[in-house]
Amino acid sequence: MALPPAYKLDVSGPVNAPEIHINGDIWPDFGFDKDYELKPLEEVEVYTEENNRLLWMPSSDEVAEKGISIVKMDALLLQKIEEMTLHLLALKKKIGC
Repeated sequence: MALPPAYKLDVSGPVNAPEIHINGDIWPDFGFDKDYELKPLEEVEVYTEENNRLLWMPSSDEVAEKGISIVKMDALLLQKIEEMTLHLLALKKKIGC
């Protein structure tokens, strides 16, 4: 099978390495910016009920068809962790802890 021109390596099987370093120009540090617009939990709930996934996350069909960049997925996961942290902090303030 010919390697797609955008790739320099294609492995058809598991890969084992003690460390992998990936460079990427996308990283969600914006989550804690004062002007970051955190979606209200009600809006998140409606979206997840309608789409069976979190906002901005690719669908399982999309990933099965196109794959996904590890850098992009790590950035999306960190964004969701930051959003959950912000929601937890807001709930903590709301209940007075």
